[in-house]
Amino acid sequence: MRRAPIALAAAFLGAGCGRMTKRPATGAPPPAEFIVSANDSSFWVRTDAQGVHVRGVPLALAHFDGRFYEVYSADDDHSYTQALLDGEVVYRRDLLNGDSAVVFRDSVVPKIAAAYAATHPGEDPIGPDDDVDDDAQVSATAEVDVLDLIGQYMSYEYRTDVELPSRAPRRSRRRGVLDLRSGRPITRADVSNDFVNAVRDQLPDSASHTDTTDVWRHGAYRVVAHYDSTGTEADLSLVSDDRTWHIGTVTTPVVRIDWLDRPSLDSAWRRALERAFNDAATYDQDKTVAMNSVPSQPAADLSRAIKPVSASRHETSELMMPQDANNMGHIFGGVILSMMDKTAAIAAFRHCRLSVVTASIDRVDFREPIHLGDLVVMKASVNYAGRTSMEVGVRVEAEELLTGRRRHTNSCYLTFVAVDRNGRPMEVPEVQPETPDELRRFEAAKERRRRRLEEREQERKLTEESRRV
Repeated sequence: MRRAPIALAAAFLGAGCGRMTKRPATGAPPPAEFIVSANDSSFWVRTDAQGVHVRGVPLALAHFDGRFYEVYSADDDHSYTQALLDGEVVYRRDLLNGDSAVVFRDSVVPKIAAAYAATHPGEDPIGPDDDVDDDAQVSATAEVDVLDLIGQYMSYEYRTDVELPSRAPRRSRRRGVLDLRSGRPITRADVSNDFVNAVRDQLPDSASHTDTTDVWRHGAYRVVAHYDSTGTEADLSLVSDDRTWHIGTVTTPVVRIDWLDRPSLDSAWRRALERAFNDAATYDQDKTVAMNSVPSQPAADLSRAIKPVSASRHETSELMMPQDANNMGHIFGGVILSMMDKTAAIAAFRHCRLSVVTASIDRVDFREPIHLGDLVVMKASVNYAGRTSMEVGVRVEAEELLTGRRRHTNSCYLTFVAVDRNGRPMEVPEVQPETPDELRRFEAAKERRRRRLEEREQERKLTEESRRV
């Protein structure tokens, strides 16, 4: 049996079925370029005189209003030693400018976490290296699975599991559809005919199906998915003039195809998609959905991802208020340090798109005071990246709003480590400096990292010597 049609596509356009048998092709395939979305992975297919080339990564893409977005989830952990409180948040990230926005946030776990904090004021949330006790009496978890992405709409399944003392366990599961533009839930009545017409090209041709085949038609060629008898795999082929070129085998469901030719993809979006595919190649391999029997990828496709400094750049500002200042009207140093840590963390996150933790903060010199009423402007970017760590440079300026004059008040270097949900270090992309200033900061950061490693090794040796004594 073929797997049932995807829920969102079926709700909008219905489903159909078909099978095609074509003779194997000889010669070069027709010019083609498209992205196949299948089971939470994306497969970039290109053709040239040498044949069909495919690159697959664990990347969930949405495509609407002429823009591409990555849709991804992140843990929202509120746990304590005696309470497992782990929720989930779903984001969409614009591939061109890197901006992320929350489209779905679990509300059950934060409410339970707030209640737990109120009744256990002496406990602190666990850190990234700590674990919840195995015998914890409080447990509340939430998971969100993205089912389909069609145009600006996302269908999802939301599950919660709550166990509290002296209460029966509560488990729930619901499905829904939301608008990725606003995060607002929608119904079938909200879907316009304009949307249906806009996405029809991404979905299979309803007039060309059988129980074992889906067909997408595009210009002079078509893409055909032949499903196996279990409905768990689909064999993809490119067909033109009754000739067939094999693409590969993917795990179902095959959700949709985004065409990158006719009209051709412009250079800015091509670079954005290439960066996204490079980034996704470093994701947790447990999330990878393999395409079998595809042509081998060039070495560059399998190498560690590289990202420019500009991809991590972040600027924020905040007006200094009375609660931020001492009795002399000078801003507390701790306020500035907290802002620096948050600003640097965002830059680190933009570089690796993984959870990050602060590993160290270099010496901070306060060159001159920041005053009550000043606008504090912080600029951060990743200077250098090791295998799992990143050095982020932060420059702090204070602006007098009445005159517009800015003063450089602080600079600092912070080191962050990318981690998975269990706190284990994760590999991050390399940094590619593109300007003389970025190259200077890159080389200086590399030297600082060398000195830090030397100091760490010296401390280790001293510790071992003291233990022997």
